[in-house]
Amino acid sequence: MRKIEIWWFENLEMAIDPEAYPEDLDLEQVIPGPVWSLQMLIDVALGPEDEARKYYDHFVANSDKT
Repeated sequence: MRKIEIWWFENLEMAIDPEAYPEDLDLEQVIPGPVWSLQMLIDVALGPEDEARKYYDHFVANSDKT
């Protein structure tokens, strides 16, 4: 999934508006939204309770900003 998302980002999103991204952008450091979402779900479902609590606390702390 990551390969597809990076391909989409590099060949479509960056090609449409190349000035919006720095020239020295390292694609290895880019985390596409769907990949990040899946990682968060995996961390919550399969990780230790502390990891799930971290996401929950962040959500509660920022819930008034939406």
